[in-house]
Amino acid sequence: SRAGVLDRYIARHPDQRSTYINDYFSYTNSLKAYTGELKGLRTPELMARKVAFEKAFQAAVRSDSALRRQYGSLWDEIARLRRRIADVAPRVNALNQGGSLRSQTLATALGVLQYAQAATSGMVPDSVLEAFRAELLATEINRELDAMILAAQIEDAVQLLGPDDPFVRDALQGRGVEAAATSIVNPSVLPDSARRAALLANPADLATTPDPAIRLMRSTLPRLRAAFQEFQRLTDAEEVRTSRLARALFDVYGADIPPDATFTLRVADGVVKGYEYNGTIAPVFTTFYGLYDRHFSHAGRPDWALPDRWRQPPAGFNLATPLNFVTTNDIIGGNSGSPVINAAGQLVGLIFDGNIESLPGDFIYTTETNRAIAVHSAGILEALRHVYGATRIVTELEATRR
Repeated sequence: SRAGVLDRYIARHPDQRSTYINDYFSYTNSLKAYTGELKGLRTPELMARKVAFEKAFQAAVRSDSALRRQYGSLWDEIARLRRRIADVAPRVNALNQGGSLRSQTLATALGVLQYAQAATSGMVPDSVLEAFRAELLATEINRELDAMILAAQIEDAVQLLGPDDPFVRDALQGRGVEAAATSIVNPSVLPDSARRAALLANPADLATTPDPAIRLMRSTLPRLRAAFQEFQRLTDAEEVRTSRLARALFDVYGADIPPDATFTLRVADGVVKGYEYNGTIAPVFTTFYGLYDRHFSHAGRPDWALPDRWRQPPAGFNLATPLNFVTTNDIIGGNSGSPVINAAGQLVGLIFDGNIESLPGDFIYTTETNRAIAVHSAGILEALRHVYGATRIVTELEATRR
């Protein structure tokens, strides 16, 4: 994984830890989320619930002639689209160069090729071209790390597309993945910002440049564009049908089932409740005592270390103050910062996470162990007052309670 690549690089260059540690945390957080969701999909009990509900839903639609005419074919249509998406998705995933998980050398190669096409088309405004050029010039590339990332990327492409795929053959040229990645990144002019600028100043030269990264992406770009267009067409068609499926769900169950999360504002209800955890019971609240316990129990481990300003609690700091609490609110990614309001209409916390058991919540919600995690308003005030010295903010917040 890319997290593994970054972990090895940081171990090799501990002086650069502060530069890359946030990226590492981002990768491992995403990996944790996807792993938890996949684990849920592989849990027979959860899938049995999904299957039972789906059968009941389909039966309700097909038992009503009006609903059957309107929605009866949706499941077969979506299944056909899913099979076609599954066929094109590996090409999109392997050939796409967007995002932080990809080689910045190849991503920049793709960018300069697209810039050259735009610059010579005569159809793109100068202001747009200049913004694109500035973005390409601002990219910083660490050759050593980028070669490591590219090696992992080529390895993924081999698994997704097979050894005979044109992109894989062009990248490897009979070499191992690490040797191939080094042979692409190290001779390329793209990691050098000055040489990159010179290349962008003469976009016509890109058609003949021997730069290995540009040459690889030049042969890949038509396939990537075709795969992405096909993927977009299929997913757009699927989105139309899933929207109709949501309408069918409402026609059958009405307001008994809440709608899917669609980045729209909504209110979710829940109760503060602990859960069974690791052979014991997870408490409803944690306190600052627990924060310091983690710091000292894992002495020397950066993952648990407190910042310097927290290591000596100031006088008056009440370690028994609630810090976090758990609720049965149904949340998923994108809820961080949502206010938690009690029955009296008081702000009692801010949602910021879910527990590990909540990760399958993207496709099924259960109340047994799925919990939202919120930071307690009392903990926020205690930290603001005693650790950060933000007394003006505390005074302003507390004034609203009067």
